Amino acid sequence: MRSVIPYILLFSWGSHVLASGIYESQVLPYDTSNIPSRLLENANAVIRDSEKIFRLESPDRATLTERYAITILNRNGSSYADFNEVYGTFSRIGKLRATLYDSHGRIIDKIRPDDFEDYSIASGYTLYDDSRRIHYNPLGYSYPYTIEYSFKVDYNGLLDIPDWSPVPGFGISTEKSSYAIHVAAGLHIKYLELNLDFKVRINEPEGYTEYLWQAADLQAIEPEPYSPPAQEYIPMVLAAPVEFEMDGYAGTMGSWEEFGAWQAKLLEGRNELPEETVRKIHDLTSGMDDKREITREVYKYLQSRTRYISIQEGIGGWQPFPAETVDRLGYGDCKALANYCRSLLAAAGIESFYTKVRAGRYETGLRREFVSNQSNHIILCVPLDQDTIWLECTNQKNPPGYIGHFTDNRNAMIITGEGGAIVRTRRYEQAENCQYRSATVNLNPDGSGNARVTTRYSGLQYDNVSGILDESFEEKKKWLYRNLGLTNIRVEGFSYLLEGNEVPEVTESIDLKLNRCATVMGKRYFIVLNLLNRSDYIPEETGNRKTDVWLRFPFIDADTITYILPEGYRIESCPEEVSIQNRFGSLEIVLDVAEKRVTYIRIRKMNEGVFPPDTYPELLHLFRSTASADRMTLVLVRSE
Repeated sequence: MRSVIPYILLFSWGSHVLASGIYESQVLPYDTSNIPSRLLENANAVIRDSEKIFRLESPDRATLTERYAITILNRNGSSYADFNEVYGTFSRIGKLRATLYDSHGRIIDKIRPDDFEDYSIASGYTLYDDSRRIHYNPLGYSYPYTIEYSFKVDYNGLLDIPDWSPVPGFGISTEKSSYAIHVAAGLHIKYLELNLDFKVRINEPEGYTEYLWQAADLQAIEPEPYSPPAQEYIPMVLAAPVEFEMDGYAGTMGSWEEFGAWQAKLLEGRNELPEETVRKIHDLTSGMDDKREITREVYKYLQSRTRYISIQEGIGGWQPFPAETVDRLGYGDCKALANYCRSLLAAAGIESFYTKVRAGRYETGLRREFVSNQSNHIILCVPLDQDTIWLECTNQKNPPGYIGHFTDNRNAMIITGEGGAIVRTRRYEQAENCQYRSATVNLNPDGSGNARVTTRYSGLQYDNVSGILDESFEEKKKWLYRNLGLTNIRVEGFSYLLEGNEVPEVTESIDLKLNRCATVMGKRYFIVLNLLNRSDYIPEETGNRKTDVWLRFPFIDADTITYILPEGYRIESCPEEVSIQNRFGSLEIVLDVAEKRVTYIRIRKMNEGVFPPDTYPELLHLFRSTASADRMTLVLVRSE
């Protein structure tokens, strides 16, 4: 036995040397030293190799096979190492593999299937959702490291084809990436290429058509302030089936009208209401002739009777619960509540249209030029003789007709008797999105004071305060302390008054004790005139800017503050008035000076629009000038 041990040790040592020699003699594909230096510029991660193949076999059958390896350079790129895939009734994930490599490209770990989390994505507002998420997050590995994933998805119902972006986000570069879509004979797809320097290659081997995109050597994209949404300038391919089928419901996407006709099928027979509810609606609207008034009353009835709960199961991800079910249960998701409201309005003799929209404050809406499933939310469109009312049916607090940032000013698809049609949702004008503030400040010789402040928020600026209107007195008070932007104050009283119009208005009244609203130094007394609405944000310079400048939210802020000067002081110096205007907006500051008072008037306007990259210095100038002007100081001196 003793004579065998040296041979075992010698064999082990020899194997180690041999293995080391193999590593040293071959070039490992994920060695980070092989990454070209230009791909490391501004990068937190690098896609080393990515291959995605989607096979469309029938209108309701497809598979996706994907493999990709990504090198994580630092902690800022760690989110790109996460694996996140969602599946549900119409999809299944299998053949999941993951391997981790060190900076030299040597295998350091193989991830077992049990290491991946598999959980429901239902939220607290969800009654039932059959969607699940598979997730993995590698932790505890030294940078840089590489992780490689591979998996397969089987689809048994089809409304979408996965998108592809060779540069999927900011701070990530790509060595090589490819996307192939294989389409069985007799089927058809559509695609839209965005921001690509290369085009599709189409091959037609026997039995199918291949659409192939290949990219290489793509540098990381840096985010720039006030850029359009990333999907507007990151390279991307959108794809969709022309013929599709979900749970036995077949349709086509040849036009918006055809796609809308498929959705209309899912609505058939789902607008019946109990006779008792129909009678209630008749009684509620009896004697009303104005369609707007009728719509408002029906919407308030909906809000008082229902609450939002997400329900996503099978075809229920696209088909609403019947109106009778919502009437009986008192809850539903966006689809069910919009359909229920549509049914209530019909009982009152008002026509309305179920509307598919892409919701989100910074979403840009449906791409009219690319007919496909792009929506994630349902609202209701009520056309009137001279106008249109839009209803957000999931919100129990919004005034009737107000949809806010979530779905305003974007393309949406209404479902009519003829199918689908693209329309534009409500746009809130600059003159509607206002914050008008007036205040009177009584100053004391020691720098303290008292203020009565009244602020009116309207339009999209209503959203600044809407979330606290139904909160308790104490929660409102806490909110004020957090948001007034002042220290050394005491809130002595406040109130809120809501005018629930389609362009809502809230009037806020506050009584403040200001323990220090001025600085006293010797015989001088310094007052920063902009009490409550200072803007000190200045976007960073971007050098050779590449993206357009995108302003999404037009608004007007107007402040009128009257300072009652303290006894024993007179004005020593008064700042100059300000007038700045360019394509992005304007700032006007006017002072009305009297012996015992100074009235400070500030009007700031920001425009909306998309502007060329070379105009960005003008935006910087407006922000810098505003920040400087908001520090303007009135100087008083003690009278001798």
